[in-house]
Amino acid sequence: MKDEISVRGGPGATFTISLLILCYVLSNIDRQIVSVLANDIKADFALSDSELGALQGFTFTAFYAVAGIPIARLIDGVSRVRLAAAFVGLWSVMTLLCGMAGNFLQLLLYRAGTACAEAGLPTASLSIFADLLERRRLAWVSALLMTAPYLGGGLALLAGGWLLDEARWLVASGGLSGTGLTAWKLVFLAVGLPGIGLGILMWFTLREPRRRQIATAEAVGEEVPRTSAVVGLLVQRKAFWLPFMLAVPFMVLTLFAQIAWMPAVLMREYHLSASAAGLLVGPLVLVLGVVGSLLSGLLIARQGDRAIVSYCVSLMARVACLAMPLSLLYFVPMSLPAAVIAYAAQIFLLAIFTATWPLTIQLLVPNRIRARAIAIVNLTGALIGQGMGPFVVGLINDRLWLGSRLQLSLGCTVSLSLGVAAIAAIMARKGVGDLDIAPPSR
Repeated sequence: MKDEISVRGGPGATFTISLLILCYVLSNIDRQIVSVLANDIKADFALSDSELGALQGFTFTAFYAVAGIPIARLIDGVSRVRLAAAFVGLWSVMTLLCGMAGNFLQLLLYRAGTACAEAGLPTASLSIFADLLERRRLAWVSALLMTAPYLGGGLALLAGGWLLDEARWLVASGGLSGTGLTAWKLVFLAVGLPGIGLGILMWFTLREPRRRQIATAEAVGEEVPRTSAVVGLLVQRKAFWLPFMLAVPFMVLTLFAQIAWMPAVLMREYHLSASAAGLLVGPLVLVLGVVGSLLSGLLIARQGDRAIVSYCVSLMARVACLAMPLSLLYFVPMSLPAAVIAYAAQIFLLAIFTATWPLTIQLLVPNRIRARAIAIVNLTGALIGQGMGPFVVGLINDRLWLGSRLQLSLGCTVSLSLGVAAIAAIMARKGVGDLDIAPPSR
């Protein structure tokens, strides 16, 4: 077909991969910018920490998760690059609308629209990569894609604090009098604009790769199986998939709870300004998240074709066990440097985990149901992890400490979450069994 890439690698594939990763970085900037704007939004709309946690967590991710399944069905059957381009344009429009919200309900609705649009890009990208790349490059490029949450989150924290301070100065100078725009609304407008251009560029330049079978002992036909077939596959192999689908969301919960609330912890309990908190936390998320993700790809690529799935799940279990003791440090009084070091170490370990689990699915699941398998795991990761993480921290802080012990609330949340994740990952490793069949090299 005219619009297919038939070669593996090459300039066309490199451009496709680079643009998809860039857009996923932008997606995470749009998603995580709320953590920098949280205190301003709270003051503007008179919100509690629970409501603020719902805005950052459950409201966004409930729509993200629910939209992911039907979108994944489309990804398994139609042009993935055209869908990805449409997603980028739509979430950028929704982000712009967030900058025009007149009340909390409107902001919730626009964030829900952003979530629905963002749900498709990572799934489409992983599916495309699996059809473009040789096995060794697949591990590395998939890990590179999973650096996007850290690049985007780090840039949101790093640039977001600076943008917010500049926007505050602009509003205070009277240059926007009569427009109804506040500083946090200006930041939303600034981060929403670039995606419009990127979506147009994707639509007119990317080509759809030919779908090919990759690492699996099962073959499926050209017809797209029903979603029930995907669920049946997971249930049939529940000794592995059930604990795997428990480990992923609780590690995601830990990650998003910390990214969402650590800037606020630094501002409230260590008395840093928004820009100072962003300049401190942003580079840590960006650098250590990227390094951890790339280290995952390097370690996995070095394993070759033998027992690679077992290695992936073992790696997930190890980093969960290593991260748990670090979360206990939040329960004791710490200096600012100690708190930052504990946070940085956990971000590094969580990055290794979150870069590893998608590759496990790519290696186990056939082409025509791969996107939906990823979406189902994402469903649990979004609802339990991204949704409940920020919300639970805010709820604990409101109910137990009356808003006065945010660091302690964060410690309670992440320590319990990491304990569940570590146990589940160990169980998943034991349940791999005959699923870990090395595919033929290509």
